[in-house]
Amino acid sequence: MNKPVFSPSSTLRWSNCPVRYFLEHEQGWKTKFSISGMLIPRLAGQLIANKIANYLDSSIELEENPLEKVNLRTSDLGEDMVAEKVLKTVEAGFKVFTEQNPYIDMETVWVEKAFPEYGNARLDALFRNKDSGKLVLPDFKLTSRTPARYAYHHNMHHYAWVVREILGELPSRVELCIINSKELTIIPVSVTEESVEAWLQTNQQAWERMQNQREGLEKPWMNPSHTDERGNACPFQDACLRFMWDEQLMKAGGYEKEV
Repeated sequence: MNKPVFSPSSTLRWSNCPVRYFLEHEQGWKTKFSISGMLIPRLAGQLIANKIANYLDSSIELEENPLEKVNLRTSDLGEDMVAEKVLKTVEAGFKVFTEQNPYIDMETVWVEKAFPEYGNARLDALFRNKDSGKLVLPDFKLTSRTPARYAYHHNMHHYAWVVREILGELPSRVELCIINSKELTIIPVSVTEESVEAWLQTNQQAWERMQNQREGLEKPWMNPSHTDERGNACPFQDACLRFMWDEQLMKAGGYEKEV
């Protein structure tokens, strides 16, 4: 593939603010602010996807140490507390999935499969309905909240595009499989040939700009609202507006750079 492709998460982060993306993902800057609020759900989601993958395909190895999934240096929770909360959440959700598995009668095509040439997109699973022969593309989410209608619209179009490029057919069902400690809910995501083409046209332009900025051919710009994807104040406000990306000032002001 000649054109650049970036991951769904990288594309979203860059779209929100190219400067923040450049500081975090190209230069390795991190904030020292607590991330405990998002640490547990993110880690739990990664682990349950791995457990479901092992359940669907025993050749896929289980993660042994959940604390290796993230760097805990900025968390205000102790490691033992994090591990306990993560494992309890994952075990409860996994039990619900095995008891209510909606894909049990389907043929498994892929499980936890990554595609480096397509922005390193990682699909949780892909199934084929044995009766209709149609493909079913789910994405497993461990959460007690129902996602907003278009919360994963971008990600699911990326995954559906990968399926179409590799297998030559678009999944007939694209959906979020929402799991919590009590029940499993399926939320359909509308994906069509037309919507994939519109998504692709938009993202190819974004990927080209991302590549140009990575190579130094153009400079990234700041999000003028200085907010993150959720509308909260961007943690890099001081870096951009007070310290003007001066490394010494940033380090003194609560930022650190990974080597």
